[in-house]
Amino acid sequence: MTIRSGDAPLSGKGNSSDLVRVNVAALKIFRRQEANLHHATRIPVHVVLLGGHIRVPTLDGHVDARVRSGTQHGEEMVLRNHGVSSVSRRGKGDLFVSFVVQFPR
Repeated sequence: MTIRSGDAPLSGKGNSSDLVRVNVAALKIFRRQEANLHHATRIPVHVVLLGGHIRVPTLDGHVDARVRSGTQHGEEMVLRNHGVSSVSRRGKGDLFVSFVVQFPR
């Protein structure tokens, strides 16, 4: 991302319109799609069968989420306003959590 409309650099190198260049590092636990984030979380089979609570990582820390009994592998839940702040509009994106059922060995 480049923020434009800067003055000419003192060193004489670079474009006069490039004020700041920002590189955003990718997080391994999230996949970003615009202002929304996607995360795959593992849940044990007993939580799938009986239901329960799991801790889901967000950008602001962990959140407790309720898993309904009978949740299927690949099913998604949406945590509203736990995504990235949007540059072009107000508010934050959402965090989409997909469940990966973890079977015992």
